[in-house]
Amino acid sequence: MLRAIEREHKTITVITEAGDIVERFASGKNPFPARCVEYDAIEILKKLERDPEQPRFRVKRARGWDEVEKSGYGKLLYLLADLVAYRVKHFIYEERIEALIKALEKVEVIKDGTFGPNIQEYVEKVIPQGTRHLLEYVLVDLQKHFKSKEFKRKKYARRAKARRIEVAFGGMFRRCLTRRGRILILRVDLRYVLKDGLPGMHPLFSDQCPDHFAMEVFIRDRDRFINNVRDKARKGGPFEHMMEWGWKQECGEKRGWHAHCVFIFDASKVKNYWYYGMQLADLWARLTEGRGHGFICRKGDRTYKSNCLGEVRRGDIEAEQGFKYLSRYFSLDDQMPVVLPSKQSQNYGITRLKGRKRGKAEGKEHAMTGLEEVELVHALGEEDDLFLARQE
Repeated sequence: MLRAIEREHKTITVITEAGDIVERFASGKNPFPARCVEYDAIEILKKLERDPEQPRFRVKRARGWDEVEKSGYGKLLYLLADLVAYRVKHFIYEERIEALIKALEKVEVIKDGTFGPNIQEYVEKVIPQGTRHLLEYVLVDLQKHFKSKEFKRKKYARRAKARRIEVAFGGMFRRCLTRRGRILILRVDLRYVLKDGLPGMHPLFSDQCPDHFAMEVFIRDRDRFINNVRDKARKGGPFEHMMEWGWKQECGEKRGWHAHCVFIFDASKVKNYWYYGMQLADLWARLTEGRGHGFICRKGDRTYKSNCLGEVRRGDIEAEQGFKYLSRYFSLDDQMPVVLPSKQSQNYGITRLKGRKRGKAEGKEHAMTGLEEVELVHALGEEDDLFLARQE
């Protein structure tokens, strides 16, 4: 699929110094943009959403013509060709980007998912003196749309989703301390190794996976990791005393696709959190065939505002406040991926491991000697309904 996208968009529209519009073949080691143009576009659109004034481009004056400056709203004009060229029709984008795409489709800058008949007019950076650029009219319509109930509903849905993630992680902490008086908290971030300064930072493209979309590779690796941890916990071994664990996926400009994970163990059975962190980091490295590495957050590291790692006892108010902060950090709505493969894509998950019940002669308490069942909690899709799926 990725090669098909490359063939479809093998040329990009560029403007020469003389103002001529030419088509250039996107060749070289990395034919795709080195960084995610969507991030820059979202920052501009956020400014447009807050701005009470009508959007205008800054221009450089010359004899008989104006040139749009690459600053303010004019920066969006310089991103426009890449935003169109590297968009994938069936992917789900951040709500501001989706609104921009729909506005560009109305004026036929985009048609059938690619360059429309009016693309050259809209990417032109030179305009007659005293006139307004065509893209400014699109921004005016967008500014009105950002005040509509339809758009506000989508924005509130994102915030509600973040709140549900925060509540889910907080519930995990409370459940574990209810079951055990002492728990061991471990945090591991699943990342990819930097390669030529490009860690797969673009949501779609990466040198590490030239034949596939970067997010599809991450989702495949993430699911393999989840299944392996679950299976190893069932069979005993180093994860046999794990009580619950959760993950939240993100995509940042510098770090690329990664996942924040927090694991909770029974502290009466395990002591050294670093040993278990190394086991999990090694599992991620092996499953990604050396492309990934696990970063273990150190207990006592003051770079984290919420250092609730290591052994925590029931009634520890400081650790409880620290985990609340960690839950809020995991649920930041501005850290949600700007692009996902579908509406059903999972952004986070919590796995609850239940102990096997003893017989009547052994009492009613649960023993952590084995696993009877595994419960998975996920948030999916636009509605973000929380559901419980029981693994047989």
